[in-house]
Amino acid sequence: KGRKPRLSDSQICALFIVSAFFGVPVLKLTRILGLNVHSWHIFRRMRLKRIYKCLRQLLKFLRYKTQNKQVLVVDGKLLKVARLERALTQRIKRGLGGLGWGRRKRKLYSVHKGREIQIDEKVFGVLVMAIVNDEAKVIDIWFTSARKHEVKALRQRLYHSGYLRKLFREGRVLGDKAYRGLKWVEVCERKEQKSIRQRVEGIFARLKFLECNSGWRQLNTLLTYLTA
Repeated sequence: KGRKPRLSDSQICALFIVSAFFGVPVLKLTRILGLNVHSWHIFRRMRLKRIYKCLRQLLKFLRYKTQNKQVLVVDGKLLKVARLERALTQRIKRGLGGLGWGRRKRKLYSVHKGREIQIDEKVFGVLVMAIVNDEAKVIDIWFTSARKHEVKALRQRLYHSGYLRKLFREGRVLGDKAYRGLKWVEVCERKEQKSIRQRVEGIFARLKFLECNSGWRQLNTLLTYLTA
């Protein structure tokens, strides 16, 4: 029979959900709760696959409970895996290799110009895509290469998901200027549309604890965090 595991799969699923809600890594959460748990109790490859499947089934159950005709918001965010100097000087085995390099726009205050300016920041990480409804419920979330454009990542996801294609046909889909030209995505122009789009920004704000965090060393771990 073997030795009984210290934590069951359902308990680990609950830890991932709580950690994603409060923005705290799982191991740090176990120390806060006073649990005598180490990384090998949670992050074993086969066990992590079971946890991801369980969380994925829970996400499917929750999204099928929602109505088909609803307002959806789609957006993407570059999640930084490592700081630029560390990514340049050390070999980081993250599974992406050269595909991990991307660029994102960032606002900085210029002392010489006396105002905020927009710059292109070089980032080593992954592109996280999310589809959220107007009630701030996550319909789908996934990640892809940082080099890939958001529109291309969305098209590939729709190609493999008949459920998302059905939602896009029956409901409204809002996006930013990056999705201009897509016939089934409305670009947010009015104030009420922009207020609805802020739902997805709240989801990305919860993922800040994953940036430059060595608590996840495999892409399966990141996928589990995102699903939670």
